[in-house]
Amino acid sequence: MDIPEYVTDLNKLAVRSFFDTSKKFLLNIPHTITWQKKRDTWVYCNSKGSPFFLLAIGPITCNFLKGQGAYNQYLIKISLDEHQRNSLINILESCPQKQSRYIPLDIDTLKVTVKYNRVFSENQIASHAGAQIPFPDISDARSMTRESLSEELPKLDASDLTLNSTIAVKFGLVASSFNTTSISTRLETVTLISLSDDAAEVSYETPKKKRRLVLFNDSDDE
Repeated sequence: MDIPEYVTDLNKLAVRSFFDTSKKFLLNIPHTITWQKKRDTWVYCNSKGSPFFLLAIGPITCNFLKGQGAYNQYLIKISLDEHQRNSLINILESCPQKQSRYIPLDIDTLKVTVKYNRVFSENQIASHAGAQIPFPDISDARSMTRESLSEELPKLDASDLTLNSTIAVKFGLVASSFNTTSISTRLETVTLISLSDDAAEVSYETPKKKRRLVLFNDSDDE
């Protein structure tokens, strides 16, 4: 039996609401989350000094979660709505490391990356025998309900994330000054909220590198 469209729409709203109400969501960050100095870098941290991971929600505009070859990293871009964009700008501008020349935000597009060797240990990388496997921390929340909140979400392959699909990206922020000052992201997890009807094929061709972005479980502590 086909599921009525209004039922699936209600479920999408329920799933989206779960992320919207999180204290990690860009619009709900507690005032106790601040930039803290860690040696030669500034890290966005909770009150206990541990890195704090934010949530951003938006449609995919670029998907390189199968790796970027010579760049040896994963990368994904999403489009932010005006409210999330303004909130992220406020966070970036509050960093004590001023005059940052490189930031992970281009107009309304958030760029989130993580180096391959920060996802896997040396032994794990050796077991890959020189191959780059897809980013492993991708979950599918489309069927999530309040009753299933405590259950582990099913895993999803990177190639299943079509362009314009709505996802929640969890990431950290760090500011460094090595040659040129930059504020960078570190990708932690990706969660699919709704799949796009757009069947446009996702390209995994390595793009030209335009800017240098580098970065650093999850704690709910404020």
